[in-house]
Amino acid sequence: MEADGTSTRKRKSAAPEGCRPAPASGAADPGSGDDGGGGPDKDLVDRISSLPNEILGEIISLLPIEQGGRTQILAKRWRHLWSSSPLNLDFNHITHRWYRILPVVLRIISSHQGPGRRFRTCGLHTPNYKHAVEACLPSPALDNLQELELASWQGHPIPPSVFRFSPTLRYFHIEDCSLPDATVQGIQFPLLKQLRLVHSSISEGSLHRMIADCPSLECLLIYSCTGSRSLRINSPVLTSIGVKTYSKDTPVLEELIIESAPRLESLLHLDEHQGLRVSVLSAPKLKTIGCTNTTRLVFGSTEIQVRNCG
Repeated sequence: MEADGTSTRKRKSAAPEGCRPAPASGAADPGSGDDGGGGPDKDLVDRISSLPNEILGEIISLLPIEQGGRTQILAKRWRHLWSSSPLNLDFNHITHRWYRILPVVLRIISSHQGPGRRFRTCGLHTPNYKHAVEACLPSPALDNLQELELASWQGHPIPPSVFRFSPTLRYFHIEDCSLPDATVQGIQFPLLKQLRLVHSSISEGSLHRMIADCPSLECLLIYSCTGSRSLRINSPVLTSIGVKTYSKDTPVLEELIIESAPRLESLLHLDEHQGLRVSVLSAPKLKTIGCTNTTRLVFGSTEIQVRNCG
């Protein structure tokens, strides 16, 4: 009995104050002044619906598009919230062969009254996917788009219509695309904070211009891209750079020169197969250097050979 009593006392004391079960529905809450006659439904207050429409719209915009659309059936007040919330169009959350319901997708986009927040494509395995994405891009509902992820474009040139979003983009992920000089030239990204170039091809000149035309750029990733052997960085706001240089058959980045990066804090070389020469002329806040293969670091006149460090 003593052992059982001790165990019971331990179990009771182990329950945090805020996690203890609520009183039974028939018992009065001594702190509320209620005799319990209100019943269990008295505490079921819909606090979410009491939030302002602007906050509810932000919450809905974080949901996958199918779940966001379903919020219209919750209550009369929610019926028009989704159509005016920031649009989060992520095709990874839609049926695998979504291009077959392209007319439905286009109707959703055209009827949406809220601003464009995010447009993300899934793997474009057939020309049908590619054509479907190109059909969506000109939609006015995507005006003022903030996040764009164009994935698996099968090495085709990036659609010029993508760059209509350049004035408002904060995040831009380009994967398996080619970026022709004529398309990239003169494009500016005044608000862009994150740029990710993955398995894409871009000339050295266009790469320099593209980065230079991102005055707010904080994070840069160049992952197995081709067409550029050397990259010079001059940026007053860039804080992190990640580079993977390996490509099987074509020229890749061999040299990275940090000429002036007063806010740069981390530099990562993510490659197990190919080395990289890094020259740092001015990066006073650089704290983290990571590499997975031989990296030659030059700080001023001092050269450091780094091997297999994390």
